[in-house]
Amino acid sequence: MNFKQVNVTNYGLSAVSIKLWHERLAHQNVRLKYVRDVLKRNNIKFIDDWNDYVCEGCIYGKQ
Repeated sequence: MNFKQVNVTNYGLSAVSIKLWHERLAHQNVRLKYVRDVLKRNNIKFIDDWNDYVCEGCIYGKQ
């Protein structure tokens, strides 16, 4: 069988919070701009709403 390959990355999605991307990317450090750089390189729309947000999972993991 031959299937047509379709690129559906980010299809039909609006911009997603950078907090959600932080969780999806295994809690990478947003302050070091890794998450932002990955999203920008892949042309993924995101809402940069990090500001003073503190990730409870990251705090718990560092204890």
